[in-house]
Amino acid sequence: MIKLLIFDMDNTLFDTYGQLGVHVLDRMIEKMKKHGLTSKQEGVMREKYMTTGFRTVANMLKLSEELKEIGKSTYKDMDLSRIKPFDDVDLIKEFKQKKILVTSGTEKVQNEKIRILGIAPLFDEIIVDLYGSSESRDKIFRELLEKYEVKPEEVMVLGDNAEAEIAAGNNLGMITVQILRRPFLKGKADYYVKTKNEVPIQLIDDILLELDMKNMEKVLNLLNRDDQKIITTTERTKLPEIFSCDRVFHVTKKGHISW
Repeated sequence: MIKLLIFDMDNTLFDTYGQLGVHVLDRMIEKMKKHGLTSKQEGVMREKYMTTGFRTVANMLKLSEELKEIGKSTYKDMDLSRIKPFDDVDLIKEFKQKKILVTSGTEKVQNEKIRILGIAPLFDEIIVDLYGSSESRDKIFRELLEKYEVKPEEVMVLGDNAEAEIAAGNNLGMITVQILRRPFLKGKADYYVKTKNEVPIQLIDDILLELDMKNMEKVLNLLNRDDQKIITTTERTKLPEIFSCDRVFHVTKKGHISW
């Protein structure tokens, strides 16, 4: 049973790349080139900035403190007033599970994005990750497991960054869903969402407990066979008889997973 949903924000709930990223990056690079940014460094920034963020790229390139300050000030001064969420974000309110927003960046900027987007009421808790790495996400996710008293297999992580939230979720054994609204690096995830109009995942929770075999078959026949599905059940042996499964995970009383 899925008990906790963890969402990323940038390029997951709104188009950071299209609405902010390209314009901010161009202004940032233009200013930094006047103070010594090389062509090689510019190439790496254009390649990595959208998926890793400025702090990580700056450390990777070992930029001078002067260049770091130019980058930070450009980021902090960007105009957020016109950002809008993706059309499907309101669907989040339909989920009955606890919902946590974990987003990377400075607290001031990320909280301002959340305010303008109007998405705070959709979540039970909001956390700003100042570092945005898989290590920092791993630490936050572990704390959430303890706080909400859930097991990794009861948590679904939804985000675009294969090297941060998706990597951390995979490392902890959570169910991962990579959001590919933009052509970023496709990483290793359990499921993928390519467009905002796609309905790729159907969550059917403990259907075998509520229905007899005849009615289960009726429900399963109504499902779109092309969509990705997650079906939870305590009756492990019955499911493959009535529905074709790519993978069947078995969770023991001690929390061990086999398939």
